[in-house]
Order: sequence, then C-alpha cells, then structure tokens
Amino acid sequence: MEQEKIKTRKVVKKIFLLVWLLYFAYCIYYLIDRFEEYHWDFKMQSGAARILAQGKNPYDPRVTRAELGTPFWYAYPPATLWFYRLFNFMGEKTACLVFLFLKVATVIFLLWFWSKYFLEEKIEAAFCFFCLFAYNSALFLDLRSGNINLFEQLLLWLSFYFFLKNRLPLFCGLVLLAASFKIMPIFFLVLILFKKNRHKVWLFLSSAALFLGYFLIQYALWPQMFRAFLEAGRGTLVERRIISPTTFGFITEIFDLLARRRAFVINQEWQEAIFGLIILFVLFFSYRAYLVLKKYEPEDKEKIVVFLLCLIYALITLRMKDYAYVLLLVPSYYIIKKPHFFRAFPFLFALSILTAAKNVTLPDMGSIYLVMWEYYPLLLAYLIWILYLQAIFSLKNRADLLACGSKKDASDKPEMAAF
Repeated sequence: MEQEKIKTRKVVKKIFLLVWLLYFAYCIYYLIDRFEEYHWDFKMQSGAARILAQGKNPYDPRVTRAELGTPFWYAYPPATLWFYRLFNFMGEKTACLVFLFLKVATVIFLLWFWSKYFLEEKIEAAFCFFCLFAYNSALFLDLRSGNINLFEQLLLWLSFYFFLKNRLPLFCGLVLLAASFKIMPIFFLVLILFKKNRHKVWLFLSSAALFLGYFLIQYALWPQMFRAFLEAGRGTLVERRIISPTTFGFITEIFDLLARRRAFVINQEWQEAIFGLIILFVLFFSYRAYLVLKKYEPEDKEKIVVFLLCLIYALITLRMKDYAYVLLLVPSYYIIKKPHFFRAFPFLFALSILTAAKNVTLPDMGSIYLVMWEYYPLLLAYLIWILYLQAIFSLKNRADLLACGSKKDASDKPEMAAF
C-alpha cells in the first residue's frame, strides 16, 4: 500500500513537471512571437555597440533615441560594449533569438544546479513553478526584458558553489566577472571574510585591487566614455516602484504619498537618514544572527550565510530591478521548505507567487495598497529575511532548552544539526 502511494506521488510529480515544461515552452514561444514588443534591453545594448562602432556616444540618451528610437541609454562600463559587439555580426532578430535561447539554456541549467547543490534534492515541479512565479515572476521578467541579469546570476551562483567548496580563488574570480557589468555584485566579495582561511584578507584585498584596476584601465583608455558611464549610472538610480522596488524607493514613495494626501513633507536629507537607519537595523540583526550561527554551527551554516547575504543585498542596495529578484528564489524556497516552517509551507508558497489585484474598497486605503503592491517583491524579501532571523535565533532557544533539561557537563556542546 505504501509503495503504491510512493509510485502515485512520483507519477503526480512527473505530470506537474511536464505541465511546467509545457507552460515554460509556451512562455518562450510567446516572447518569440512578440519579438517587436519585448527584448528591449538587448536591442538597446547591442544597438549601443553599433553606435560605438559608428564613432558616436552610446551613453548619450539623445543619440540612442535618434539612432535606436528608445528612451534608454547604455549604462554599463565601456569595456562591456565589446561583449555586445559579438552580436552585431548578425541581424537584430537573429541576435535576439540567440541571446534568448542562451538565457533559456541558462534557466534550465540553473534550475538543475540550484536543486542539486543548494537544495540538495532532485529538480521538482514545485520548485520550477516557484521560480517562474515568485517575486512577481522575476524570472520571466528577465527573459522578457533581454537583460544580462541571468548570466550575472549564473556567475554569482557558480561563485557561491566554489565558496562552499573552499575554492576561494575561483570564487573571487567569478564574483569579479559577475560584477563587471553592473558593479553592485562586488558586494558578495565580503563573503570571503566569513571563511576560516589564513589567506582570506589577501584574497579579498587583491580582488578589490583587480576590480579597481578594471576601472582605472577603462578610464585611461576611454576617459570621455568613462565619465559618460558614471553619469549614465547615476541616472539609473531614479527608478522606483514595481520596476525597481528598493528600500530607499519605498521610503521615498511613502513620504511622497504623505505629502500629497496629508501635506506632511519630509525633505530628502531626512529620507536618506531613515534609509541609513534601516541599513544599520538590517546589518545589526543580520550580524547578531551570524554570531548565533557561528556559535551553534548548524548544518549548512555557510550556505545559510550565503542566503542571508543575498537577502541583505536586496534590502540595502540602491538599485534592484524587478528581474534582479531572481537572486532570492533559492534563499526563499530554502527557508520555507525547512522543517521549522513546514506547516506554513503551503501558505508561504502561495504568498510568494501572488500577483497584485487593485480593487480596494476601504476608505483611504487604495493609495496605500497600490504603493504596497508596487513594492511587493521588496516586502516579501523582508519577510524572508525575518524568517531566516527567526530560524537562526531559534537555535539559541533550542540550545538553552537542551541545556536546562540536560545533566551533561557544561563543556558538552548541544547538538544543533537541524536548522
């Protein structure tokens, strides 16, 4: 009887996985069929490489608007333009399709890679559906936009794998590569400082020096373009709401709402101060959680540190595009699948894949509701961060209970294998 139930579960899982594959295939067909409407990032970035080849400035929005008919402009370091030059040897549609299929292959690989090495299980339909729907469908948003983000994610998760395997030079090299386009992923280099390795400080400083050298060389070779890149980069920090749900954007949005509705005005300096306090709050409690992990050494301690750092990054960064929330798929799925939260799994799973509905009948709640849903991925990231803190701090509580109920010698360390 039990064997029949196991067989039935396996069949059901395979059916759901097939349903996911069919729907995912339909999503790809949908993007190909609407080629003219989507892939705007890749079209602009490969177009920027063509603009450079013509001797014009791809960082000038007036040039990109005139040449490409787009309001966007190139915002990555000058050296990265040569990556997009590789796609200028083919037609625009062919280049878009090649880029899209490379990203689809990356998605398939990442689903397998995440399942095997970070979730330590076979690839399952539930995880695939979660990845496709969670964080306002961040994975699909990435495929739709044609952004480089998925390749950045691939490099980051490979670097995390080598970090866990104690192959630190490879970890550093992959982080540097991941940060070569969007800069901010260099944040993850701090992971190396959490390792018990006598070379970690040297590796950290030498990697930081290499990254600095990467910019200095570009400044020396293309000083005018490099200055234009810095200016273009600052222009990307103004995005808010659902296309870039960040903590600072949320603070600004709330005070803008108060100013419009209740004439309650807080100047920019105070908003920045509040943002600074939230950063300190997140870092303080995250560091306390790390100290608990360090003391009680739970199973998968280093993996938990990686996941916690991913969440910290999402909460404190100044720019976190909607598709960049792909970074949080594995940390989120990992924590809601843990035994500590197993009973809450169906609820948390549903909560993670909800999409926004905008009919609100309560008085004065409509505007607040809209702002909250515009920052839904960010608020979910805060929820997942809190779940991590709760699970980590529960290690201390369980250790205290074990110590009270045990007559062991005080030098004995309680078993804390289960996170």
